[in-house]
Amino acid sequence: MNTSAAKLSRLLETDIISVDSPALMKDFIDLPWQIYRDDPNWVPPLKEEVAFKLNTAEHPYYQHSDLQVFLAVQGGQVVGRIAACVNHNHNAYHQQQTAFFGFFECIDDDSVAEALFDAAQNWARTQGCNRLLGPFSMSIDEEVGFLFEGYDSKPVMQMPYNPPYYHDLCLRQGFSKAKDLYAWRKAFEDRPVSMPEHLSRLGCVLRPLRPAELAAELERIMVIYNTTFTRHWGYVPLTREEIRQMHDDLKEVLDPELVMFAEINGKVAGFGIALPNYNEVLDKLNGRLGVIGVLKFLWWKRKIRSVRTFVVGVAEEYRTSGLAFYMQQEFVRLGYQLGYDWYELSWTLEDNHAVNGMIRKTGSEQYKTYRIYGKDLD
Repeated sequence: MNTSAAKLSRLLETDIISVDSPALMKDFIDLPWQIYRDDPNWVPPLKEEVAFKLNTAEHPYYQHSDLQVFLAVQGGQVVGRIAACVNHNHNAYHQQQTAFFGFFECIDDDSVAEALFDAAQNWARTQGCNRLLGPFSMSIDEEVGFLFEGYDSKPVMQMPYNPPYYHDLCLRQGFSKAKDLYAWRKAFEDRPVSMPEHLSRLGCVLRPLRPAELAAELERIMVIYNTTFTRHWGYVPLTREEIRQMHDDLKEVLDPELVMFAEINGKVAGFGIALPNYNEVLDKLNGRLGVIGVLKFLWWKRKIRSVRTFVVGVAEEYRTSGLAFYMQQEFVRLGYQLGYDWYELSWTLEDNHAVNGMIRKTGSEQYKTYRIYGKDLD
């Protein structure tokens, strides 16, 4: 091999580096700005928020999870990244030995993808795991899956976005579909909603969240969440520390009118959590919140036109009462009254036919699909 060919071969080699310094973590966080520089539908995340999600010393998720983060480098340039994680609470609850990958970004190059996935798989094996699932960045309560259908619009807050070729990269590395997730869209409408007679007889009332009681309100939500979502695919009970983190996160961004409680005889029977779609704001900030960024944030926050509904939960004894459907109908009217244009409800499992059927009855359109991949480890 001549000198030029040898140099070219070396330039094309992919080196995998464990992220173990602030400088390497900065490279990890900055990579998406290279991958998506010509993509008008990508919404830059806040860099400090990404850093916190990966901060094993500070984020409560890592009190029960282990993390390893890798970069792929070619010719001195960062060309890919991946995080591998073992959520011990997940494995204990589901009696599994599963590891998760997330924060995956990669140029369109099979050799780079192979090196990244090999690094994640090899690390997972050292942790005693026999399956790799993802992307989860990092838990099921955050960004999950690769966008599979619906590339014609920007994602809403805390929903993923990626180039279409990521699916081929996964498939060619031996991954297969594990689960599809659906996102639904509907315009808010000013239409009358009547409470079903049987709910009225039970004394059902709807009310917004009480901001002064945010911690107590979260406790009321978690009572239902941790009793009615236990059969859902991927469910993991939240720890007390994670609930406290949720409290701190929500108090900064919530619109109390968009968080709905249903009470029957003074007891919470259901809840719905929606937030203004802050991706409309993040799209203007390019990942940073300096002095100018804060001013931009405050300005654009007032102009948010869309909402993301994260979850609707109903106590087990009212699961077949029609309460969830009534709450969804009422939410369609409420959003209009609050001045928003449309909402996304995300996500639902592809095989949760009862919930998907109920959502269709509200007139919502299933407009995006996200895909999770899995691979058994030898």
